[in-house]
This record gives sequence, C-alpha cells and structure tokens, in this order.
Amino acid sequence: MQIKFKQIALPEALSLVKPFHYLGTVPSNCSWFYGAFDGGRLDCVACFGPCVAQKANKFNFLELRRLVARPGSAVILSKFLAYSLRQLKKEKVLAVMSYADPEFH
Repeated sequence: MQIKFKQIALPEALSLVKPFHYLGTVPSNCSWFYGAFDGGRLDCVACFGPCVAQKANKFNFLELRRLVARPGSAVILSKFLAYSLRQLKKEKVLAVMSYADPEFH
C-alpha cells in the first residue's frame, strides 16, 4: 500500500485521537492538523497549536500538541513529522516546540 501525507481538518484528526491517544482530546486552540494515510486509511495524526510557553508565540512558533499513530501502523513517524514541519515552514512558522509527558512516556 502507498502512504500519503496531507493536511486534514479537526474532525478527521479527532477520529484517530479520541480512540488512540491517551488523553483522547485535541486542545481547542490547535489550528494545524496533518494526517498520514496508508491505503486510504488514516493511520497517524499530528496536531499543532500555540505554545504553552507564551513568550514563544510572539516569534511565530508552534507546539506539537498531539502525535498519535494507530497501533500497528506502517507509517514512519519521523518521515511524517518531517513532512508536517516542511508544510508549516511554508506557512512562515519559524520553529516548532515539543514536550513529552513524563508520566506517560
């Protein structure tokens, strides 16, 4: 099967985040969503929004707020994130921050 990446809308992102991300939600201020499709099935989602570190927002930084993959997905997450970051660069995003939740990782 062929894997394809593209920008998606919130409802499509939620269709994967709700059942497969440990929090099951997307922060309401997320505004950029990307999906990875394997044979037409949504297998991975990346959600980006304003940074929790508010000082970073004035520099046009974003934060990776959610990253989720369907269990058993063949999508290589580093390639998927690289695609997402290239798309955000086209939108004049200067940097993307990411944090891990130490209680779950």
